[in-house]
Amino acid sequence: MLLKTFNEPGSEYFIFLLSTRAGGLGLNLQSADTVIIFDSDWNPHQDLQAQDRAHRIGQQNEVRVLRLCTVNSVEEKILAAAKYKLNVDQKVIQAGMFDQKSSSHERRAFLQAILEHEEQDEEEDEVPDDETVNQMIARHEEEFDLFMERIRSHKYRSLNDLEKDVMLLCQNAQTFNLEGSLDRSGSGSEED
Repeated sequence: MLLKTFNEPGSEYFIFLLSTRAGGLGLNLQSADTVIIFDSDWNPHQDLQAQDRAHRIGQQNEVRVLRLCTVNSVEEKILAAAKYKLNVDQKVIQAGMFDQKSSSHERRAFLQAILEHEEQDEEEDEVPDDETVNQMIARHEEEFDLFMERIRSHKYRSLNDLEKDVMLLCQNAQTFNLEGSLDRSGSGSEED
């Protein structure tokens, strides 16, 4: 029911939260135009399947896939392990071209292309600056200009400035517990 409502033309719902582990259920999100993976899986095929849910028959928009990952974190190690697994899959299974139709020359050329692509990937493993992030997520030039204007018009000149303010807010946190009353301890319970 929820999925049908989300996929309806002109639906008022524009966000559908779904775990990457909800695979194998025939879920189609062809009206989605953005997939954000913030909890990368050890199994890279889980993440690929999550992305594929938006790339279904009936998709009429360009689909953006964004993966959020904190630098120097466990997430980064999980993502590295997943990339390694995909790399092994490409080299052994895909490059093997076990289809009885490929010549040894074709297999060798395919493996060489994979290895060259791997070298390019290693060069790209750096944290992008704000402008680069905006270029990656903008769907067109006007949207990029809007993103850049928002950075210029706010006091946050960089994500580092924003991060400092968020850290300060967290240190002085005032949170609400499940019953909705204000909790000044930051722990989320009334018993503190």
